[in-house]
Amino acid sequence: MLLPDTMQLPKFLSSSAGRTLFISLTFWLLLFTYCRIHFWRDIHTSFFQSKIAYDFKYTLIRHQQAQDHLRNLKTQSSHVTKGSLHPDICVAVVTVKRQGEQYIDAALGSLLQGLNAYERKQLQLMVLFADPDPTIHPSWNLPWLEKAADWTGTYNVSDEVHSQLREWMEQSSQRSFFEKEAL
Repeated sequence: MLLPDTMQLPKFLSSSAGRTLFISLTFWLLLFTYCRIHFWRDIHTSFFQSKIAYDFKYTLIRHQQAQDHLRNLKTQSSHVTKGSLHPDICVAVVTVKRQGEQYIDAALGSLLQGLNAYERKQLQLMVLFADPDPTIHPSWNLPWLEKAADWTGTYNVSDEVHSQLREWMEQSSQRSFFEKEAL
């Protein structure tokens, strides 16, 4: 008979091999349960659960925190901490005017919210307005953006290149992204 007799099972479990097997299975089940609980959002694991991983609960909380930070920047009249001359991290955010919602506000608010003064000094934040005419962007030259970013600006190119950029942007049916990217 291939299966052990039912009387031999308690004897097997009381042996050192049986105890080792029991402890290994228990450890494996505990580890598996831990991983299922803690790694369900990690898309690169077999524990990923798509039905709940895309829940917007955290996103909505983070969005609210970013909006609160922006509101504080807009109303704050005192000095705001800026990046140092020798930061550890340099972040460049490129933005263009979009139809509808402008994502630059939420992105910068989320990036800066929660940083203490030391962390903010270690971060150099630059915002590039990629429209040939940056004045069309709703966030261009806003006081809160000047407080939030260490540098804001637009293309620093010759008049000839600037007119070429404007021409490409005006060709709404076929925007020349590849040529613009080469600049």
